[in-house]
Amino acid sequence: AAPALITFNVQTASYTGVVADAGKVVQMNVASANVYTIAANATQAIPVNSVIVVEQIGAGVTTITAASGVTLNGVSAGSGAISSRYSGVVLMKSATNTWFAMGGIGVVA
Repeated sequence: AAPALITFNVQTASYTGVVADAGKVVQMNVASANVYTIAANATQAIPVNSVIVVEQIGAGVTTITAASGVTLNGVSAGSGAISSRYSGVVLMKSATNTWFAMGGIGVVA
């Protein structure tokens, strides 16, 4: 079988994840500070056990934040900034409105 290929979704402004992002790399190519929001399941029913990678490729710091009602583990108070340009975070959905963030992410000051 052929190997799976990575699919990219390039964004140039703040962005809220959608169902179609499951299994993709979302590249945030934004010059100024921006936000990737994890939507509540009622808004975007991304399947449990999905993985989304968010990568900051622009100069603007990308903050990962959870919408109201969403628990984002691995950060403080539901939000964290990607550590540096060309770094990324793996988001894993473990339950209906529960996600885990792993990788280059820190606490928002």
